[in-house]
Amino acid sequence: MMDVGRTSKSLALKEPLALLGILYLDRQVSLADRIVDPLRFVLSLTAEIENRSNLRGRPLSRNIFSRFEAIEPRILGSWLQTALEPCPLEGFAHWFSSRLDELGFEYPYDTPSSLSRLVDSLFANRFPTSILDPACGTGGLLAAMAERHSQAAVLGQEISPEAHAWAQLRFLVLGLPNVTLLEGNALNDAASDRCMPDGGFDMILTNPPFGQQIEADRAMPPHSPKLGVEFVGRVVSETAYVNKIADWLSSSGIAAVVVPNGFLSRAGTDRKLREALASTDMLQAIIGLPERLFAPATAIGTAILILNRRKPDDQRGRALFVEARGQGARDGNRVTLTDDTIERIRSRYSDWQNEDGFSQVVSFERFDPEISSFSPSAYVKQSITTEMNPSVRRARILELDRQHAILSQQYEALRSKLDQSG
Repeated sequence: MMDVGRTSKSLALKEPLALLGILYLDRQVSLADRIVDPLRFVLSLTAEIENRSNLRGRPLSRNIFSRFEAIEPRILGSWLQTALEPCPLEGFAHWFSSRLDELGFEYPYDTPSSLSRLVDSLFANRFPTSILDPACGTGGLLAAMAERHSQAAVLGQEISPEAHAWAQLRFLVLGLPNVTLLEGNALNDAASDRCMPDGGFDMILTNPPFGQQIEADRAMPPHSPKLGVEFVGRVVSETAYVNKIADWLSSSGIAAVVVPNGFLSRAGTDRKLREALASTDMLQAIIGLPERLFAPATAIGTAILILNRRKPDDQRGRALFVEARGQGARDGNRVTLTDDTIERIRSRYSDWQNEDGFSQVVSFERFDPEISSFSPSAYVKQSITTEMNPSVRRARILELDRQHAILSQQYEALRSKLDQSG
């Protein structure tokens, strides 16, 4: 079945992967069923799976398989013939999920698998009864938690119809019945609020969109009940999500939110929100992540913001800062978190210990009163002996070379224009 990728000469094509997914979901299909009309066979099979799974609005047909109409019948027939050949299916579901993480969806709907593994490891010892991802994308981050906590009620919401459809297909293939997926904007759609358990969610994890300007009165209530921050005018999307998540958490809830580095030190509304997270003792940890983790879609620097409504007594009034920006390994266009890096971060978060050049427990009283910075680099002292990971060093050199080339082109274009005007 998995050889269909080689038939299409690209394992990264979305259409062959989607075809494999629905054929896996109906493994009793016979080879003769698809000979007469491959397209009709695929579309009817998809509709049958949607009906059987009670998927309202036919998200798979509407947002994934509708593009199959542009595929030549001969090519589609060859994919089907290869995919339907007898083969062992053990391990297919996780292979499918891992391939889905590598399809290169438009940012921010793709969460790197190494980042999902890190968040999963941080919360491995918790036992939530309810889990939410209000911007779940294709579901990579949510899938790891849903598998570990199979008894929990898991809810995901996604604004992109295509990403939402792929998330639906992912969870159908993984066979996780405890997951409910909603399509829509969690910031101004009351669907997530209606599905929220009494008292709030025990666990929230998300990689929300960054940098989008949102009207505060449309995205959130003018006053945050749990943080006491008032919002007026326009608010950046990651700020809106952090505020909303703080309100969604139960009295013992915990959250992991991926934020851009700008959120950690910007003035204005962001500063007020950071001060509120500290004054309410909700901030538990900040984990600075390697650069180019989301490349090639974006090279923006990011961090994980961990909020905890019930911190242990020995952590109150303090937060853990982890500086992992120099960690990771090069993997094609992006940098990934290695197993060693994930374990190192997990260990420091678990034992709450200082590590020279890597982690530091900081009292809220030490926060810079001018900016209330949450940046790990402001508090973690760099070890003199610390060396940059070679793969990260190469990645930074390549990025500097790319920026230099762009600046050189801009310089030559400007110089040529000035010469012509003279």
